[in-house]
Amino acid sequence: MGATGEHEEPPGRGRFLIKVGGRPGIPIKVAITDAERRLHDTNTRWATGEQAVEQALARTAADVARAAGEHGTGS
Repeated sequence: MGATGEHEEPPGRGRFLIKVGGRPGIPIKVAITDAERRLHDTNTRWATGEQAVEQALARTAADVARAAGEHGTGS
């Protein structure tokens, strides 16, 4: 666990080198979206009813905050 109490990604996850012939590799990083992360979150199955509600509320609040930041008033 990280300092904030959340699980951290292992170093190197999602990082790849595309190699063609004898040339140096092209580094790329693949990241999953929040929707994919929630879809594949196996820990929610083991949460109690109250924990599941709290997790859902936290995700919704984060989604709303992110949407508000992306769609600012522009003034």
